[in-house]
Amino acid sequence: AARWLSGAGLWSEAIQHALAAGDTAEALHWMESRAMSLVGAGDLLTLLSWEKRLAPHIARGPRRLRLAFAWGLGLAMATGKAQALLDGVEAEITPASDEADHGALRRECRALRSVLMAEAGDFESGARLAEECQPAPRRHPWVPNALRNVVASAHLHADRWEQLYALPPVPAGHGDQRTRDRLSLAYRLSILGVAEYRQGHLDEAATLLTEAMEAGAATGPRSAVLSALPAPHLALVRYEQDRIAEAGRINAQHMAINRQVAPIDGLSACYRVAALIARIGGQAAQARALLAEGEAMALGRGWIRVVAKINLERLRFALLDGRPAEAAAALKRMEELAAAGERPELERADLARYADLARGWRHLHLGEAAAAIAAL
Repeated sequence: AARWLSGAGLWSEAIQHALAAGDTAEALHWMESRAMSLVGAGDLLTLLSWEKRLAPHIARGPRRLRLAFAWGLGLAMATGKAQALLDGVEAEITPASDEADHGALRRECRALRSVLMAEAGDFESGARLAEECQPAPRRHPWVPNALRNVVASAHLHADRWEQLYALPPVPAGHGDQRTRDRLSLAYRLSILGVAEYRQGHLDEAATLLTEAMEAGAATGPRSAVLSALPAPHLALVRYEQDRIAEAGRINAQHMAINRQVAPIDGLSACYRVAALIARIGGQAAQARALLAEGEAMALGRGWIRVVAKINLERLRFALLDGRPAEAAAALKRMEELAAAGERPELERADLARYADLARGWRHLHLGEAAAAIAAL
């Protein structure tokens, strides 16, 4: 069955049957030829299922397969596993290695490292490395687009709107190329949608984020990650437009996937929207529980920006609900985050701004107008 399916070009099904038959060597061979195409098409869930099933064999697998798994794991926010695979591949690439194209392999490793930096929240370092990687030719056409999206993310988080809009668009392509570029296209449309949202252009943001979801959905059910990626921010836009029921529906429909694979901003948005909807529905305890769950997930991934945003929401809820002790605890937590450790410059600025905003809100609640003005 596996051989017949491979002959018909049904690679995912062929690999599943080869694994079921115990033919791990054949499954690894087929995966090596198809894995990067799956990443480019956004079929991360299939790749993650393969990785889970073959985890004991991957460490001894071909370098290109390990690198493809590292891409898939990284884009699915399993950064620790991705980093370990990437480190292992990089350690083996030397001019004396038996890999004929060790230079191309090293360039692909550097490209992935720039993506992992951005996903960890160090957008500026990731963008610098992405720009260094950009001129080199690529084995996979979607990799340059992924690098440009790293640069776009840095411009987004630094509010550099002109530089963001000046970046070349992601080409849609034709035929198979169109499918391979869907991943980068969905990411770029999401970045542009978030940029419009942050500038208060809600209608424009909704248009872009809806287009991003449609671009992801066009690749079919296996690329559910792509259609889920923009959902939390589209839900935030609908919330701001007072379309509460629609916001709740959009967020709930995609929350299971976003719990697993959402990037930094997406994880923050999906939990904040869920908590806001719960609170509006009179479920204050459920709203607090959702924020606590979101914070725990963010801490597990080392995403301090998300922890701060969630505590900012927790402080606001506590003030509105007459829970001053809880508000004070949230503010203290945010001040500790803003003061702690070495962090990238953009992250330090964000944490300081969130803490100032939290202080301003608390002073306003206490009727301390002069102190609120100073903080704001």
